[in-house]
Amino acid sequence: MNHLIETAVAPMVGWLREGYSLCVSLSWGKDSTAVLVLVIEAMKRAKAAGITLPQCFAITSDTTVENPALGAFFEQMSSELERFCVLNELPLEYRLVTPPLTASFHYVTVGRGKLPRYPGMSRDCSKDWKINPIVKEKKALSRQFGNAIISLVGTRFSESEEREARMLARGDEAGVILTNPDGDLYAVPIADWDEVDVWTLLRKCDQRMGNPLLTSFVRHFDDLVLLYKDANGGCVSGLADSQLNSSACGARFGCWSCVATGERDKSLQAMIENDHDQYGYLKPIADFRDWLFGVRWDMSAREWLGRTVDPVTGHIVLQPDYFSFKTRRQILRCMLSIDADECAWADEHNDGFPRFQLIQPWQLVIIDFIWSIYRDAPHAFSALYEYYQIHRCGRRYYPEQGQPAEKAPVPKRRWFKPPEGFAPPDGIGGLTDPLIIHAQRHAGIKQPTIKDRVTGVEKEIMAFDIVPEMEIDKSEALLWLEHFIDNPIAIECTGEDPAEAIKFYLHHRMVKVSHGQPASLDEIIQRSEMWARLQRKLNVPDIQAWAIENSISDEEHEAIKAFYPKSSRHNVIFMAAA
Repeated sequence: MNHLIETAVAPMVGWLREGYSLCVSLSWGKDSTAVLVLVIEAMKRAKAAGITLPQCFAITSDTTVENPALGAFFEQMSSELERFCVLNELPLEYRLVTPPLTASFHYVTVGRGKLPRYPGMSRDCSKDWKINPIVKEKKALSRQFGNAIISLVGTRFSESEEREARMLARGDEAGVILTNPDGDLYAVPIADWDEVDVWTLLRKCDQRMGNPLLTSFVRHFDDLVLLYKDANGGCVSGLADSQLNSSACGARFGCWSCVATGERDKSLQAMIENDHDQYGYLKPIADFRDWLFGVRWDMSAREWLGRTVDPVTGHIVLQPDYFSFKTRRQILRCMLSIDADECAWADEHNDGFPRFQLIQPWQLVIIDFIWSIYRDAPHAFSALYEYYQIHRCGRRYYPEQGQPAEKAPVPKRRWFKPPEGFAPPDGIGGLTDPLIIHAQRHAGIKQPTIKDRVTGVEKEIMAFDIVPEMEIDKSEALLWLEHFIDNPIAIECTGEDPAEAIKFYLHHRMVKVSHGQPASLDEIIQRSEMWARLQRKLNVPDIQAWAIENSISDEEHEAIKAFYPKSSRHNVIFMAAA
């Protein structure tokens, strides 16, 4: 063990002497925690040797859908780390980052309806929620402090054959500074360690032993050991070195919403079963997660009305590749019901402090905004209305228990040609609202313009805040939600058009969009308005069913497309009658 520690710590001391900043990519699992322990030891040794320490960092990404039990543990550990660094005058700063709003589960799945990452699908959520936010933060830190930053990660060759193959392909090697394809520096200090080595290090940092191998930022790692034990059927805790084995102690923790692991989240289920008194409150979350997995092949839970237009024929694709509004609303209702039950428990047993909330007010507002953009909701502020019905009026919605839907082939896409004669009045539609524009101009507010992606014409839109990356004012969102549920608007909103919510959020600067979003949002709103206008004029109860019934197959569409000149381009929103 001593040799492993020395071969990991000695290079770090050298890097600190050369002025490199060390940055731990921290998940608070056993491997990244072990790396953190080694970095702290290197900083202590460098300081004792009289080396001027550069600013170093530990960065964690909060996916916003963490297992609540892990979230509490993360907070505890980060507090201990910050306290230790202050007391020991170590320039190690803890940073907590979050994924971009537009990449979050609440925005992407509950808001837009994109399917979560099921088995066999790409794991882009890992990059969007964890890797990319940390990489972005590290680049910002490098610009801010001017030092070259070495990212320290806890990957090991012995984790799996797949991991070993990837590491070898990258040329990973312990004890040296490596460079990734983007030019960023990184190192893998425990690459040659096995799982027994990791647990041995953490167990021998126990300050209750009287002579710990290393003195680290916590007195012991019992809480971490206990989490792995509870998530993996009782292994790890209290075992001697010879009893530790990698096959039994490799529990992995994931997001509560993760369905990529299969029909059951084994670690979450194990926690509940092994210590129901401690983790029983997670069962509603586990049940909801299992229901979310089970609807994968339920085609009745899908939305057919497409968002892609063939620029040659003007046909709109119909394909069930997103969750329907009904499904998204059920997802929201279940999450809010779980939250409401937790709040009721907290009022009775915990002085009103819930252990978790799956949806924060600002997340509810962004869901409401997206529902309004796509005109999925039946009226304005529909997501907030669901909150009012559940938290204030006592309604509850729980996932149906049963077997997952059997795997079935996804129906082939079809194509729908909007009838002619459904153009909106001139100067109205999308982000163009003449009344708001007139009022803003009268108030001396300059109107922004965009190139209408539908007509190709430059047009004025209502003024609102533009920021580098879409964001939401969390304080204003909380105040708005509190005002909403305490006033008649919670009922009156059921008679208002969804577009009113869009105007409200943008006008009051509660939601701020990025530079590239206005034209995109305008196009989405116009297309959504087209479907709503079509349904009203045709007077059909289900526009999706009507569109499917009046659609053509992929083969028929290709045959039609062959007769169009290649330069032909159709405007599907404003196809007025001749």
